[in-house]
Amino acid sequence: MSTPVDNLLEIKNLHTHFFTDEGVVKAVDGVDLAIPRGKTLCVVGESGCGKSVMARSILQVVDRPGRIVEGDILFKPGAGETINLAALDPHSREIRAIRGKDITMIFQEPMSSLSPLYTIGNQIMEAIRWHLPVSKQEARQMTIDALRKVGIPRPDELVDSYTFELSGGMRQRAMIAMALVCEPKLLIADEPTTALDVTTQANILDLIRELQAQMGMSVMFITHDLGVVAEIADEVAVMYLGTVVERGTVQEVFSDPKHPYTRALLRSIPKLSLRNKERLDAIRGMVPHPLNRPGGCSFHTRCNFAQAGICDVIVPPAFTLESGRQVRCLIYDDKQPVSFESFTAADDVQEAIQQPTISDDVMLKVNDLKMHFPITAGFFNRVVGYVKAVDGVSFEIYEGETLGLVGESGCGKTTLGHSIMRLYNPTAGTMTYSKEDGSTVNLAKLGMRDLKHYHREIRMVFQDPYSSLNPRMPVLDIVGESLKVNKLAQGKDLEKQVRDLLGRVGLRPEYIRRYPHAFSGGERQRIGIARALAPNPRLVVADEPVSALDVSVQAQILNLLKDLQAEFGLTYLFIAHDLSVVAHISDRVAVMYVGKIVEYAPTEELFLHPQHPYTEALLSSVLIPDPNVRHENRIRLEGDVADPANPPGGCAFHPRCRYAQDRCRTETPQLRETRSGHVTACHYAEELALAGVTVQDNSMPTESI
Repeated sequence: MSTPVDNLLEIKNLHTHFFTDEGVVKAVDGVDLAIPRGKTLCVVGESGCGKSVMARSILQVVDRPGRIVEGDILFKPGAGETINLAALDPHSREIRAIRGKDITMIFQEPMSSLSPLYTIGNQIMEAIRWHLPVSKQEARQMTIDALRKVGIPRPDELVDSYTFELSGGMRQRAMIAMALVCEPKLLIADEPTTALDVTTQANILDLIRELQAQMGMSVMFITHDLGVVAEIADEVAVMYLGTVVERGTVQEVFSDPKHPYTRALLRSIPKLSLRNKERLDAIRGMVPHPLNRPGGCSFHTRCNFAQAGICDVIVPPAFTLESGRQVRCLIYDDKQPVSFESFTAADDVQEAIQQPTISDDVMLKVNDLKMHFPITAGFFNRVVGYVKAVDGVSFEIYEGETLGLVGESGCGKTTLGHSIMRLYNPTAGTMTYSKEDGSTVNLAKLGMRDLKHYHREIRMVFQDPYSSLNPRMPVLDIVGESLKVNKLAQGKDLEKQVRDLLGRVGLRPEYIRRYPHAFSGGERQRIGIARALAPNPRLVVADEPVSALDVSVQAQILNLLKDLQAEFGLTYLFIAHDLSVVAHISDRVAVMYVGKIVEYAPTEELFLHPQHPYTEALLSSVLIPDPNVRHENRIRLEGDVADPANPPGGCAFHPRCRYAQDRCRTETPQLRETRSGHVTACHYAEELALAGVTVQDNSMPTESI
């Protein structure tokens, strides 16, 4: 007889609706969940599936005009004690006593969750004194201890820092300190690592796991990153359009996914398969708006297994399988003629990507490029120093290839991309661009008038699909602007070309009159790609083009970029911090640290045989979407990226390097070939035996799910 599970929190038939002028938005529509005491439950799903609203409902902090209309949220803080949080008044003393003490929440963006007007210490002390009967001095000491516990250096000094004085990783640690200082029984973490570098993300995940073990607390972790789920979850709940469609242990869900949506999510992840780069299996379409919820099974419009007349009519109940897992799919209803054999799509056949032709001709050769920003002070704004964002970078990009550029935030990747686009005027160095006729020109020395022509041939896709599009311009003007400015098209011809471009990037041509707010994040990124391709460029600088997207939309965009590269003969500089994405799309990879390139090599060579300790640390932080491959021996990089205004002497990485010796502190290493085709800036590259990655197989189990 199985032992009953001791649940700290149980959610039963929860419905949270938003009452808008357009209608009732059923953001959470009948959720059933349980969080075992001392365990981690990961809630996954695409944006718009209701994950965050469900989490906010637990603490009764749903934004207006939303409210809980049905269901129970049973919180069991002690033996024989049960509190129905859903029945409490959101403004009552009872719920306020629980918020921040027994149940706390870490939000996705610490800059918007922490006040810029108060120090970090004051904000944490306020939470302490609200819930605990301690003096101001005791609260300050508790705050310093909490900051020390989450790994913030010099906590007795930084306790008086403001939010804007801390890095992203430091702000997130301060947010965690605030959430944990009162030793809660349940921690809700809503996408706490999405905006962080792989190294910072790894440290934050390790920190939450260590603190969980020390305090015995339960964790609800909301994310769309399945690598994170595989790393930390005990149990997994998959949400789609306001409902949990599958629940089970992390090993069960990853090894034997039962719901078609779970299977589709797992198949869309780019894996570290370096030799056989296949087309990612993207989920077609996008999550419908809750106001336009499909009839029957809400996933049937995107499901390869949907049966007409059944799945579009019958709402599937939650089926409990023999193992205790729950799945909402009519495949498991013996009364309905639906099975995995009923689909028509070739679900288990992966199409190879059409590979572009890479030339031996160099399209862009960057030599000793520097981009220094002056630091001024005093009444007369005298220059007192420089931020050396790019400090002597050299590399080349071959025609038709994709060069990946990786590194943590603050390493200078985006500044380098902007310098190549000449959005900045480089301080020094050359950028030799080879034109189609074979002649060359130094882009670094061109005036703005001469640059106009090259801005047609060198284009950029920006990171944020929300802020990079003018909200007051329709798609026709956004995409067609470069065609008009360069007098390449106008009138009906302009509209025809824009319609053709929208079709090529997978958008309906009739969307040409719509404004950006009418599109999802993935669709906006497609508009950004269409804008970049409009004047028929040769080189595209893609700055984190998929980092803000769900894994399913990310797969669509990566497939699109590869297709367009093969079709138009494009060359890419692909800037990213997700090494799985870089491994999938890049032919060669350059690693950047504090304004310098410290290593570059062909992708397979760099991932399997890293020569620089920084690259080894980055690779060790890659989260594999397999719960059986959890990182027990991850290299934890302490501290932040060095300040480019005051970099350390010698090798800039030496304060964080576990192999550093006296020579590293005084002598700057130069780039040199350490293996065939492999260039590294490390004094001891040939002597160190550094670990590469474990290459994954792209295949998924094809047996009946």
